[in-house]
Amino acid sequence: MRPLTILVVDDVADTCRMYAGYFRFVGANVVIATDGVEALDAIRRHHPDAVLLDLAMPRMTGLELLTRLRRDPQHRELPIVALTGQVGEGQQELALAAGADLYLTKPCLPHVVFNFIVQLLRGPGRGGPPQQSV
Repeated sequence: MRPLTILVVDDVADTCRMYAGYFRFVGANVVIATDGVEALDAIRRHHPDAVLLDLAMPRMTGLELLTRLRRDPQHRELPIVALTGQVGEGQQELALAAGADLYLTKPCLPHVVFNFIVQLLRGPGRGGPPQQSV
């Protein structure tokens, strides 16, 4: 079985380092992008198994990226976890409506995020249903 490839998309370097470090520790390959524009390129080049996506970023927000990916038949089923510090009213609904498979708020421990990603990859059509979001 090949290792997972996870794309971490966040404009905060410390956040990328924290999640990427844990994902690598558990054996995943990690690609990092600092905004939606870089993420689109990384998705085309690296074909990740899942994406961890911040919503508030420069150039192209996470919501814009979600919308683009879900309109593209090639990426419609790509598991995407929205992880954000934006906890305002309606944020979760916006993210889920745009196509996020799961919405988590920061801070969220890396092992928790990784477990949710694994659940999503085992979800419907992939070996079993994921558990509900937090």
